Order: sequence, then structure tokens, then C-alpha cells
Amino acid sequence: MRERTLKLAVLLNVLILVFSMFAGGMLARGDTGITEGIDILTRVCIVVVPEEHHTVIKEDPDDDMVLDCALDVKAEYIVTGDHHLLDLKEFKGVRIVDSATFENILEK
Repeated sequence: MRERTLKLAVLLNVLILVFSMFAGGMLARGDTGITEGIDILTRVCIVVVPEEHHTVIKEDPDDDMVLDCALDVKAEYIVTGDHHLLDLKEFKGVRIVDSATFENILEK
């Protein structure tokens, strides 16, 4: 079995949104572990602010940011459960798959 390297790319604005959602509740409870979580994610993720912007998914324009992120980091795959993205199947050479399909790809 050949060795593979996985890299996780995340949009900066999505990272901020996730942290703000969790931080509010955690800080209200006096839990300061959110800063450790932020530190870990920013060390293991490629935080992306895409330079190019595409208009592809008319039904949900926010999904276009995922495509922009993937192209910016030259991704091979987008792994998602979002049906707008999954319906594309591929965008500019980037395969768009759900998690079960990606798990099967990794097992090969």
C-alpha cells in the first residue's frame, strides 16, 4: 500500500464562524479550552483566503467559496455532504465526493 499525505484546507471565514459558535458557549461556561482548539486547528490546517472567486452554484453562492478554496490549494478532492457540490461531481479537475466515497478511495 502506498503512503499518502492528507492535508486539510479550511476557509478563514469558516474557521472564524466555527470558533465563534463554539467560543460563545464555552467561554460562558468558563471553559478556556477554545484557545487550545484554535491553536491545534491552525497548526494542522491550511487556512485559506482564496484569491480567485468563481460563480458556479446559483442556488447557494456560499458553496462557491469551497470551490475557490480547493482550487487555491490545488486539491485533488473536496469531501462534502453538500448536495449542491456533490451534484457537480468535479470542478476544474477537483473530484467532489462524499465521505464514504473518500474512505473507499483511501482504502485502495
